[in-house]
Parts: sequence; C-alpha cells; structure tokens
Amino acid sequence: MKQGIGSICGRLNLGRMLDERKAMRWGFTVLALIPLTVRNAYVTQILTLALIYYMVAVGYNVVLNQAGMFHFGFIMYFALGAYIGALLTLKMHLSFWLVLPLAVIGTAVMSLVFSVPMLRFKGDYLSIVTLAFAEILRLVLKNWISVTNGPMGLAGIAPPRLFSYVFRGPIPFYYLSLVLCGIVFMVSQRLTYSKVGLAWSGVKQNEDSTEACGVNTLGYRYLAMVVGGSFSATAGCVFAHFLGFIDPTLAVMDQTVLILTMTILGGGSSVGLFLSSIVLTILPEMLRSLVLWRMWMLGWFFVLIMNLRPEGFTRGVIRHFKPRRDGNVPAAEGEHNEASGAITVFLGIRNVAKQRDSLSLLEVKDVTKRFGGLTAVDGVSLNIRHGEILSIIGPNGAGKTTLFNMITGTYPPTSGKILLQGADITGLKPSRIAKLGVARTFQNIKICPKMSVLDNVMISQNSGVLAECRASFMGRRLQVEGETVGATENAMGLLEYMGLTGRENHLAGDLPYAAQRRLEIARALATNPVLLLVDEPSAGMNPNEAMDLMRLLREINESGLTILMIEHNMRLAMNLSHRMVVLSYGMKIAEGEPSAIQRNPEVIKAYLGDKYVVA
Repeated sequence: MKQGIGSICGRLNLGRMLDERKAMRWGFTVLALIPLTVRNAYVTQILTLALIYYMVAVGYNVVLNQAGMFHFGFIMYFALGAYIGALLTLKMHLSFWLVLPLAVIGTAVMSLVFSVPMLRFKGDYLSIVTLAFAEILRLVLKNWISVTNGPMGLAGIAPPRLFSYVFRGPIPFYYLSLVLCGIVFMVSQRLTYSKVGLAWSGVKQNEDSTEACGVNTLGYRYLAMVVGGSFSATAGCVFAHFLGFIDPTLAVMDQTVLILTMTILGGGSSVGLFLSSIVLTILPEMLRSLVLWRMWMLGWFFVLIMNLRPEGFTRGVIRHFKPRRDGNVPAAEGEHNEASGAITVFLGIRNVAKQRDSLSLLEVKDVTKRFGGLTAVDGVSLNIRHGEILSIIGPNGAGKTTLFNMITGTYPPTSGKILLQGADITGLKPSRIAKLGVARTFQNIKICPKMSVLDNVMISQNSGVLAECRASFMGRRLQVEGETVGATENAMGLLEYMGLTGRENHLAGDLPYAAQRRLEIARALATNPVLLLVDEPSAGMNPNEAMDLMRLLREINESGLTILMIEHNMRLAMNLSHRMVVLSYGMKIAEGEPSAIQRNPEVIKAYLGDKYVVA
C-alpha cells in the first residue's frame, strides 16, 4: 500500500488505453488528410467503406472478444440499421440526423428482444441459434415485399442534408464516417476500460465465478449484445445513405464471415480492428483485376497472417482500467498490518457481530434436491449462527457441494426453504444472493486466469449493469478521484491481507496453486459478505499450506465473519470448527461439536464401515 495506488495503476491499463488513444489519434489524423492529398474519388469511396466496416467490427469485438459470445449472425444488426434508416427516410421523409439515432435505438431494442431467446443458450448452441436468427431476418427482408420491396431492395435513399448543404459524393460521407468512427471508438474505450469491460471479461473467462462475485452475468451479456448491435446499426444506417440502395444480401453469411475475419485479425484491440478493417477492404480491391487468382491469393494471405501473427495484428485487452493518482498516496485508514484489524475494515459495513451468538444467520429448512430419479440432498435442515464456523463433512457423493449450490442459488431446491437473516432467498439468482451477503469459493478453483490479480478482486465490487454504465460515462475526474479509487484501495488492502502484495499486476493464472486459493477467498471477501462459504479450501495443498489456510480462516472468523465450510481434511475441520454437520447419501446423520462428532457411531460407520464402530 505504501508504494501508492497511483504508481501501481499507472503501470496498468490506463497507460494502455492512452497508448491506444494516441495511436488512433494519429490514425484518424492521417485518414483526415488523405482526401486532401490523394484526390481520387475511388480511393475515398473504398476508405469510406473501410470506416463503415470498422464500426461493425468494433461492435462484433464487444460481443466476441470481450463478452465471449460467438454470434454467427452478427451482420443482422448491420442490416437492421440499414433497413430501419432507409425506411424512415423513404416512407416518413425524416432528416438523416433524426433517422440515425432512431435506427440505432430501434436496432438496440430489437437486439435486446432477439437476445431473450438467444441467451438461453451458450457455446456452440448459441452460435447455431444466432445463425438461425440471421437467416430468419434475411428471409423476412426478402419476402416482406410490401415493406422491404423484397429482392429488389430499396433504392433512392436520399443523402443527408445539413442546412442547405447536401452530402453528395464520397468526400462528405468519408468525413461523416470518420467522425462517427471517432465517437464509436471513444464509447467503446469508455466501456472497455471500466468495470463494464471488467465484467465482460469475467463473463468470458469464468461465468460461474463471476456470477458468484455478485455480477449479473446475464445482464452484462444482454448489454454486450445491445452495445454491439448499436455500433453495427450506426454503420448500417450510414451505409444505406452512402450507397442510396440496399437489398437483403446485406444479411448473408458472407458478410458475417468478412466481419468475423476483421475481428479475428484485429486481435481484440481498437488499433488492430482499425488496421484489419482497412486492409480487408483495400486488399480485395487491389486483387480484383486478378479474377481467378484473387480468392486464392486472399486465402494464402490469411494463412500467412495467422501463422505469423496468431494473436492478430495487435494483442487484445488483457487488463482493464484502474484509476491513476499522482504523487504518493497515504496509507488507508486502518493500516492493514494487523490481520484481524485489516479484515474488519472490509466487513465493517455489514455490522457483523464480533461474538458468536444463538441468533440464526442462515436457516436451511428441509431442503431436497432431485436430479431426475437421483436424490442428491434429502430433507436436510441446518442452522448457522452468527460468528461461528460450521463445517459440513461426509463421504464423497454425500451431497455437500449440492447443498452449497442451493444456498448460493446455482441450483434451485426441489423443495424446502433457505432463509438469510429471516428473508427467503430460495431460488434467487447467484448474483442476487451474493449482493445480499453470501459469498463462496469453489471446490475446483474458479478465477479469471487471463485477468490480473487486482482485476480479479475488483470485479467483485460491481454495482450493477446500469450503475456501472452510468459510471463509465461520468466525468473522468469524478470517476478517477472518487469511488473507483476507494474500490481499488480496498482491493489492494485485501491482496495485502492475503499475502499477495507485489503480485497485483500478475496474471491470476500464473500464480501458484495456494496463492490462487487465497485470491479466490479475496474475491469472495471483496463482496462484503455476512456469510462465507468455502468448499474444500485445503484440497491440493501440502500440510504447511493447509495450516496457513487454517490460521487465515480463523483470523477471518475472529474478525466477525461467519463461515460455512466443506472440508475433507479432518485435522483442519476438527481444529477450526465450532460445530459440524455430517451428511451421508444426501441426508444429515449427525450434528454437534467436533469432539462429539468424532465419537458418533453413525459418523464412524459412514466414513470407515461397520467393523470400526465400537459397541
């Protein structure tokens, strides 16, 4: 902490964002001068198309590279923007300056409507469904002749007019496209290097753990679709007015492949997308005279690029926005030297009881979970008191993790109720339960391996989709010097408490196993919980690492946080727990203090067999 948040964050992604902005500023400057130096209408027209494709590629980059959704019909939003803009101009004779925002808003609404059924699927299934939606849209455009004029398309789309000036010829459209590209670039940068971009990366890398951090992953997937569709619709509307004619071939598969290729070659960064859009628009035109050899040479070009630059022209975003502060930053109040004092700083907001008491924090009432004909948890009830450590033990397959999954919302119970401080949380989404104060770790470590250690903790301090979108577009001074700095200081304090100081800039996947486990606990603590669920925290650790973990969990508990733990390491569980619950074949067979559990015949029988039970 003494080295200062500013010095750390200055080495992270704000510098990368400024580098991208500097490179793009130079790129826009060069492009702005081209029509003045190269007086060739054909060149200007090709570059205008490249700028239009750049806007589509930025939208696809949000969906594919940032949010991790392979949308095989993304060109549908380009076609929607073009058709909405063309119809508003032809049928209602509206000004282009009104048509453009209406086309973007209309496409954003339609993308949200389409996303409701689409996002019920993931992975390959999502790709197939998006392809089906794009084909449906193409058929609608082709066959709804009374509105779209079918295969004949829409012609005579009037160019924009600004007062008495009419945008005729390639040069006015070129500069219009350049300005809109600049706007799209700035908006995408604001989102990418904010907590919104951080949440998108979390959704892409590990959706389950991101949801457990209190992030509404479905909401951010919707947002990615809407943002990507809006960028594409902007390009589509400009394209329609630029050519003055559109037809249903805008929504064909070839167009999606072209944009996909631009996005892949771009490598996920704005500069790379800028380069790939220009190259993949100009190169086919340069090879057009070769006729039969043209496609063969394009194919070899792609093969060569993918071999020489498999990550694309430039590398994509790995780390995300952190606030930067100049000068030395004084230590935060409550310097994080004493372990118990440190963690109290983060738990103080919840007013967690410091002493154990008889009041129930969490009540599980007769909970059952069935998967078809298999009953994984059968009528289990338990009561977790404020300030205690309660361990759930039992043989493999006893239903321990299934019970955790029901408490945290991953699985809805088949029957029964789960109450948190008297409020029914049965069947709520994991992100909602995390916001209410229930944090968890996983049996198999779930972090975001390609994000920095600091970003892994920062992602847990997410205020929600709409709140983070608003924060992304607040004044930079307010965002940097206000709430975000406090969140970063808290995250740095947690990393210091977990013994991860000096590793905040490392990729999480590069940490040793035990350090990854501590990072996962830090992520859970960053949600400011009242109850921490840890699932086999010592699994895979050597004895020394397990003892260090035991001391850490005891310190966290002594600071006031209630812990519910699954553990197979009996030495750790017996020494750490205040009470224990034993499950076998999905049913609770014993409950009590560790000393009583050790002597319980039912427990001995479940673990060791009948012959070890002492009569």
